[in-house]
Amino acid sequence: MAYKCKYWLSAGTAVIEGLFFSGIIFGWSSITCVLKTKGYFSYLCEDSDDSIVSLSNISQANSTSAPVSNSSTCSSCRAQDESINLVFTVASAVLSFSAFPNGYVFDRFGTWVSRLMAAILVTLGGILMSISTVSTSWLLFPAMCSFAIGGILLLVTNMQLGNLFGKARSSVITLLNGALDSSSFVFLLIKLAYENGIDLTTIFVFFSCCTLFLWIRTFILMPRMHIPFPLPKKGIEYGLKDCRSKKQSDEHTLSNKEEEREEMMSADVDLKKSESYWTYLKTGKFWMNVMHFSVLQLRNYFFLGTLVNWLKFLMSPDYSDLGTYLNAFGVCQFFGVLTAPLNGMLIDSCINWMKKSDADESVVTAKAVALSGFVTTTLGVIFSLVVIIPSVKVQYASFILQVLFRSFLYGGNCSFVALLFPSEHFGKLYGMTMTLAGLVTLFQFPLFSLVLRVFESDFLFINVAFMVVCLLTYIHPVTLYYSSCQQQKQSKKSANSGKNGILQAEA
Repeated sequence: MAYKCKYWLSAGTAVIEGLFFSGIIFGWSSITCVLKTKGYFSYLCEDSDDSIVSLSNISQANSTSAPVSNSSTCSSCRAQDESINLVFTVASAVLSFSAFPNGYVFDRFGTWVSRLMAAILVTLGGILMSISTVSTSWLLFPAMCSFAIGGILLLVTNMQLGNLFGKARSSVITLLNGALDSSSFVFLLIKLAYENGIDLTTIFVFFSCCTLFLWIRTFILMPRMHIPFPLPKKGIEYGLKDCRSKKQSDEHTLSNKEEEREEMMSADVDLKKSESYWTYLKTGKFWMNVMHFSVLQLRNYFFLGTLVNWLKFLMSPDYSDLGTYLNAFGVCQFFGVLTAPLNGMLIDSCINWMKKSDADESVVTAKAVALSGFVTTTLGVIFSLVVIIPSVKVQYASFILQVLFRSFLYGGNCSFVALLFPSEHFGKLYGMTMTLAGLVTLFQFPLFSLVLRVFESDFLFINVAFMVVCLLTYIHPVTLYYSSCQQQKQSKKSANSGKNGILQAEA
């Protein structure tokens, strides 16, 4: 029973780690006003004629060493807006692009090597933010990219913990994704601390010191290599015990692999494991999922990256309540860790319920994942519909819907790769999905510039277009469910033909 307590401790600390380190860049809307008030990229406004407020206000903010307590109006010029949005666009794209090499490193070199890289990057991000100034605004780019790459690598290494919990595997995976979603509230805490008189440098020095938690957890509560699925019947031991001699470690690994191979043969999944990575990469369902995830992620990223400007458009000309809405949005982000497991519970419940039928296990799993994708698209469409409504008070509902939508989106994508493809290729397939989606993410910046320069900060056209595009993503879950039904019919037909052949032979 001791090893099971360690399983729960590993999962619990993984959630804490995710909450404070994995996805903090997704709280970009909360820190945007802090950066503008602090004066980052304000020098671009000197030659700009479209400044929202006089440059004297910005200069005054820059000249004071103490934090400015009121950043609720979030004044800026168009050039500054675009530069700050570009930081988020680059960081979010790098997050996606890095997923494939991250997955390869994890599959090839194991957990400890991957997590050391992640810890170094997250710590580096905090240090870069602590030394950045208005004159070195460009440091925001490497700092946020370090947070992005390190954060997603932490998630990749943590998701294998779902293998420890058997039938609740999807629930654990989605919970960890929810923790990443909720970590966006860290920037809200930074915003509140800054507005209450704590210098930005001090805040990020403290954050950098807190990353020591990542280093300690790596060697105590994570395996040196990987957690297998399915688990050996006697369980597995990991952590500091992986520091044993190489001979003992090799014998332990060989024993576990032999036991795992026997269990997989008895479960008749040996053939699935023998396929190469490229075989799964060429499947239609993989590319349909890439399309589904890429479009919906762009919808989510565009909302996060442009939230301040969009709210100001709805509030114009009175921005006095902007800080209140941003704080409310930041608070909503925290609850992603509570909503994310709903998707995993949906998948696990559907699988357990449909297993009662005669359907093949792979068919049951595919149907459950298809249902999850259908719910995800529905949430994305409803969210996009609410965003279109030109009432700022209604947008409290959009904040809640965005948290639900994002939780289902990322948890569903991870579950799709983890459940429908072999675990030995998880890192590479998940990484390739994120990398390809990152290419689509790059459209965020030109779309934002289009809103500012062509539509004069009117978001209506873009939001309507996003709702229409989100509707098209129904293609993926519907196609996956239909193909699963066809596979089920074919399997039953083959089984009946086999029974008839045996009866004829006996006759």
